[in-house]
Amino acid sequence: MSTEHRWSNAGEGRRRPTHELGALDLVSGPRAPARARLPQPIEGAPAPLDWVAPDVHGPGLAIRDDVATDTAKIEREVLVRYLTRANEQLRAQNADLVADRRRWARLALFDRLTGLANRQLLEHSLERALGRARRAASSIAVAFIDLDRLKEINDVFGHAAGDELLASFADRLRAHVRYGDLAARWGGDEFVVLAEPITHDHDLEDIALRILDAAQACPVRKEPVTASVGVAVCDGRVGVEPSDVLQLADRLLYRAKGAGGDRYLISSV
Repeated sequence: MSTEHRWSNAGEGRRRPTHELGALDLVSGPRAPARARLPQPIEGAPAPLDWVAPDVHGPGLAIRDDVATDTAKIEREVLVRYLTRANEQLRAQNADLVADRRRWARLALFDRLTGLANRQLLEHSLERALGRARRAASSIAVAFIDLDRLKEINDVFGHAAGDELLASFADRLRAHVRYGDLAARWGGDEFVVLAEPITHDHDLEDIALRILDAAQACPVRKEPVTASVGVAVCDGRVGVEPSDVLQLADRLLYRAKGAGGDRYLISSV
């Protein structure tokens, strides 16, 4: 293929084409590929990216290996910090849940005013104690306790003084019972002590006297405080239910209270 041009004689006899061909001369045959000019680096300036000629088949920027490594390292550090923070939050939440569970369990099984075991925990403990007594062929005792003058103290000094007496007696009772025995508040001015094992008859008297001493150690406004106690002992034989032991101890308590209080009665199931 050929290209024809018209020529003129203008200007100092030099022959020039009548039109400008532009930045690229026309050549015959296949067109030569364009060569990109690389930008000259500035002296002393860092070059974070290597520049290559744009390509219609892919991106025009290639990330250096050291930059890719630094980016991956930063991403790992961010992920580690995030997971560490999340783990710490989960541990804190778990600790709160455990504390809440313990708090609710205590409210469910312990008396709020006195801190002693409540009726639910006492009944559960008595059932287990009877089972141990049957297996070991031993005996247990349940002591029902009533503060003799609580109603009078409430009427004279107010209910705040009565609550103070209940809390004080609970502290004394907890300190006076034998190690391993369970002190509980049955309700109102009534308390219960579950004692096990009972190996000798004098153990029963010792338990009752400890309870009377605890009551006498809690005077209110210099007014003496006494208690009535009914103690039921059971040898753990088959057929005896927790309710049988509790009912006997309750009957003995009211017999002692009817006899003037500040005394104890003991009997076996």
